[in-house]
Amino acid sequence: MSISTKTAEKFVKVVTSIQGTINILITQVDPDALASAFMMVELVHRTLGGDNGVKVFYGGAIGHQQNRAICNRLGLCDRMHHVSKTRDSDFNNLILLDSNKAEDGRCLSGRRLDPVVVIDHHRDSDFQDEDNKFILIEDIGATSTLMFELFEGAGYKFDGINSIALLLAVGIHTDTNNLVSCTERDVSAYGRLMPYIDHQELMSVFNYPLLQIDYTCMLNALTNISQRGASLVTNVGAVTSKEGDILSTLADYLIRKDGVSVVIVWGLMLDTKHVRISARSTDISLDLAAFLREAFGPSSGGKFTPDGKSIGGGVISIDFPYWLTSETITEALALVKKRIESAVFRQ
Repeated sequence: MSISTKTAEKFVKVVTSIQGTINILITQVDPDALASAFMMVELVHRTLGGDNGVKVFYGGAIGHQQNRAICNRLGLCDRMHHVSKTRDSDFNNLILLDSNKAEDGRCLSGRRLDPVVVIDHHRDSDFQDEDNKFILIEDIGATSTLMFELFEGAGYKFDGINSIALLLAVGIHTDTNNLVSCTERDVSAYGRLMPYIDHQELMSVFNYPLLQIDYTCMLNALTNISQRGASLVTNVGAVTSKEGDILSTLADYLIRKDGVSVVIVWGLMLDTKHVRISARSTDISLDLAAFLREAFGPSSGGKFTPDGKSIGGGVISIDFPYWLTSETITEALALVKKRIESAVFRQ
């Protein structure tokens, strides 16, 4: 069941009522978030008419090679601003996409968000629908699917080959694990997007090169595995936030290991001085979001996928940033390793 006309009409009503610049926030950079952001830009422009003032802000880093390929090929970098460049006024008229947390630890730690529009596909939202707000949160494979359904529900369509259609297709494809962990709505939306996509462009986005650091992280993750029962914990060592996107890829690979039902992959981000975690689970009896929050704190979360698996992650602020230097990395990694493994294996 796609988004109803009534739902689309409320979106139009809420957006039309906004006065001033509309600010769109994605708390991390991945294909689904990017597609959602620029589909929203198009929706706002069509709803309000003309080239209205819209800003896109992103958290984290454009680190994964696929994300870099998408941003470079479609010229997205010049159309976005990092959250570090925000002012207080940039949190007015806020649209939050691919996240449903008032305080998302992936960026803007300590700031509580009060968006007027929230669209996401994760569970356990902090937001409730109100008359003057538009909250759309459904348990589905990708936020991109919801965005495209909203676009169609509002009566809009693409005219020929379109780069936003390409973004949406990549977002759905990537966030549903190559259309494996998806719903019928995701598959249907993906199919309806195909006529508007240059297939050579689509292939080029998936045939991105891997860097040496990716292979180094893979080697570290395989070398540092600790396993107790069906729970596996490993790490890639100390990296930068631009290199941290490899964690989710490694978690996807390792959850397929025979005899494993829970995987935690972490890395120490040297530039931001925090620990980033990516998690996967095939144990349907495990609430991964609750598990992660209990083990690592409120800046963690997760979601069930339509095929019964769970994916999640989070960030942990370390309490000793002053002591973290190039001379103390070995000791810091050992300390974080011991703390994370004790938190996971005691559960």
